[in-house]
Amino acid sequence: MSLVLLPAVPSIVVGFLFILAGSSLTGCNQSDAPSQNLPNQYQAAGLPLDPVETPEFLIADWQESVSGENSGGLAGLAPHERPEIAYFQADTDGDGSQEEVYLCRSARVCIKHDGLSSLSIYSNPNWQTVSLVAVHDTDGEAGSEIIVVAISKDASLACICVIHERTGAVESYRAAGWHTASIFATTDIDGDKAAEVFILARDNQDALQCICVIHDRERTIHTYHSPIWSTLGSYYIEDADGRPGKELIVEIRDRTNGLACVCIIHDQNEQAKIYNESHWHSGAVNQLVDTDGQPGMEIVVSYTSESANGIAVIHDREESISDYSFSGDNPTIQQVADFDSAKGAELCVLLANRDALVLIADRTHEQMSVEACGPLADQDQLPHKPSGLTLGRS
Repeated sequence: MSLVLLPAVPSIVVGFLFILAGSSLTGCNQSDAPSQNLPNQYQAAGLPLDPVETPEFLIADWQESVSGENSGGLAGLAPHERPEIAYFQADTDGDGSQEEVYLCRSARVCIKHDGLSSLSIYSNPNWQTVSLVAVHDTDGEAGSEIIVVAISKDASLACICVIHERTGAVESYRAAGWHTASIFATTDIDGDKAAEVFILARDNQDALQCICVIHDRERTIHTYHSPIWSTLGSYYIEDADGRPGKELIVEIRDRTNGLACVCIIHDQNEQAKIYNESHWHSGAVNQLVDTDGQPGMEIVVSYTSESANGIAVIHDREESISDYSFSGDNPTIQQVADFDSAKGAELCVLLANRDALVLIADRTHEQMSVEACGPLADQDQLPHKPSGLTLGRS
């Protein structure tokens, strides 16, 4: 088992200047005074409400349509599968009332406050297009922030911007080398009651620059990168080690679309743990499940190799991998459940070439032939180890 610890390169904030891995990252703040020309050219204007600018979009209920219990609503989704948001309602200023937030006049963000006849409009001369991505509390203060991706006139990234309507401030996040960027999750993983923003940044050759985590509360960025990383497959945000907080678990692809590694980012410690095996030719994260009855979820990986195909179970708490390989067969997981009345789920696996079922008890590192995917107490015969199966644990 190959385990590499990859430290994050955090950004450092001094005033409104951000330093990220030696590159400058521009920041900006917005005055409370409406329509004031600011040095950074961001403007907030209180303008009369124009009925023409009030779109008749179907309200997208953010919490129900894209939010989930464990992962900001986007667990397992690649960035291109994210839904687009044109309009939403949220309390953006902390007064307990819902504001309407939408795009107006092409590259401007409009906020309509109930009972007021004017709009708050956020714009920048360098914004050619703007996408509304999410609404979340990113600073731990009253009110939710509006997270947008702005594209400049040369079609490159202008910023990942976070609008703080309560104070009228706009925080801009961008580093040298970021030609494009996409947000793939927004959720609180460190327990500070402020959501982090997770992004993929690429250069002008479409090479992956980083998986980055924006901490808007501290105005910092943690960046994670390896030269072999090409793109992000599925991802999950869950507790992988049984300690407070959650981890970002990502399936990283290489330039040939093979499985480069399973990377578990412990952002609270600014560290990434990289799991792979030299014999994994291709593979994918199958699911997250507790297989050993201990705190933290295990990561189940289905893989192929030149010698044998198999199933691997990553134990991040122990920094180890249990590897179950099946020579001459193509194992597929049929069912995951507690079949032996002990803590931890078992994996019921079909070996199609042998027309056989195998039960993997990862808690005890045992493999047993069974007649059906069901409780062991209901089996007619005692299970035994099937032929052609090997177990490796490192």
